[in-house]
Amino acid sequence: MFAAIPYLAGEAVWDDHTLIVDRLAQLDVNGIAALWTHPVGGGEAGGAYYRPVSVTLLALLGRHGMGAIHLFTALLHAVSAALVCVLAGRSRLALVGAGLFALHPICAEVLGWASALPDALAVCLGLAGLWLAGTRDRPLAAIVLFTLAVASKEVAVVWPLVGLVAFRVPRRTAGWSVLAVLCVLALRPVLGVHSVRPMDPTLTEAVAGPLSQLGALLWPLPLTAVRDTHHLSMLQLALGAGLLALLAVGVWAGRRAALGPALGVVAAPMLAIPTLLSSHLAADRYVYLSLACLGLVVGALPRVLKVEQLLSRRVVVWGAGGLALVLASVHVQAAEMWRTDVALFETAVKVTPRSSYAHYFAGHARAQAGTWPLAAQHFEAAARLTHPHPLSRRLAVEAWVRGGEPHRGVALARAAPKDGVTADWIAWWARAELDAGNADQSLSLVVKLRRSDGSWDGPHFVADLADRARQAVSATPRSDD
Repeated sequence: MFAAIPYLAGEAVWDDHTLIVDRLAQLDVNGIAALWTHPVGGGEAGGAYYRPVSVTLLALLGRHGMGAIHLFTALLHAVSAALVCVLAGRSRLALVGAGLFALHPICAEVLGWASALPDALAVCLGLAGLWLAGTRDRPLAAIVLFTLAVASKEVAVVWPLVGLVAFRVPRRTAGWSVLAVLCVLALRPVLGVHSVRPMDPTLTEAVAGPLSQLGALLWPLPLTAVRDTHHLSMLQLALGAGLLALLAVGVWAGRRAALGPALGVVAAPMLAIPTLLSSHLAADRYVYLSLACLGLVVGALPRVLKVEQLLSRRVVVWGAGGLALVLASVHVQAAEMWRTDVALFETAVKVTPRSSYAHYFAGHARAQAGTWPLAAQHFEAAARLTHPHPLSRRLAVEAWVRGGEPHRGVALARAAPKDGVTADWIAWWARAELDAGNADQSLSLVVKLRRSDGSWDGPHFVADLADRARQAVSATPRSDD
């Protein structure tokens, strides 16, 4: 809970606006009920998932603002940390493992971003299921919790396997849990959830992305919301390989006690590979479950390695206190970063100035804030850098027009490649030409958007733009040769 306190005053950032504020928080009773029978967004881009438990909570809590969601996430995080300690054996090193999970900077994204509630819920419910199945002998309750965890986020599918291998969950309970989990996953295609389609997937990204995420568990700094897979840290790649080696040693030394959590550490980023390849973002929330399992691994080692004998109560108390003080400043800074979209993505630009995606999101943040010239500059930078987002140039033209500098939009549009241009691109180019005083060029562009039935393709303003362009052309004096 200590690490979560700075995030309680957070506001809507990133997808919070479209997912929670504009969509889920506006649902009535029938709309909330439909979350259990339909995928969010009807399976369209940005909503290709079926997570009825977590999105229902987002809908209910979202009515009370982002603060209510952040508070609930903080409580989930605190409960999860306590469960890590209990499952790891309530030893001194188990306390270290729980503290590692509770205070780790990688938690900043889950604690600071309201839309990451599904990650916190999937971890908390899964850990609670392990506790009920392995130590309390309540199989039915455990099966229900495992099912609810998967209905919160798909990555929770690993929990029954972790329990079967490491926490003496009875095979019968684990078997029924796996069956229930598979039934939830089978509902996805039946209800119309579309699979995420990778954009130009590469083997390098498929390997380096998860490896860098594992490395971030050992060294997550500098924190950024945009870990672009085209600009991964070589340090984190090396640390990821090192963590795999350490896990192998831990499994060899700890046998079954460490094997289950080690599988969870590795499985979480592996399951996120399709999403990673479609977005080119190695998000920190993808390894939140890995971090919980890493805490379990730490707690499982002393039973075999006898590490706990080296840790007196004083060492644990002073060590944990010192770690908390060091990480407090990190979480305070991270909370400030997650407070607004501008701070979030301007930080990403500072961390990875060569990332097209960092500039692209910073452009959106500036556009939302109404600072259109700054938005245009970020979109232009995103278009110039390698691996640009396909909408960068078009959004730059729009931003220059909205910012009152259409001449710069015209220059950009005329110099841009013309292959694969869309109706939106042509419409904004035409609008830039008209606002810059080039009525003839504007009209020649906008007429290309006329359909055979007389209607217009492109944005809603195209018809009005065509009328304005015609009037401007008619009012322009013509010289007789």
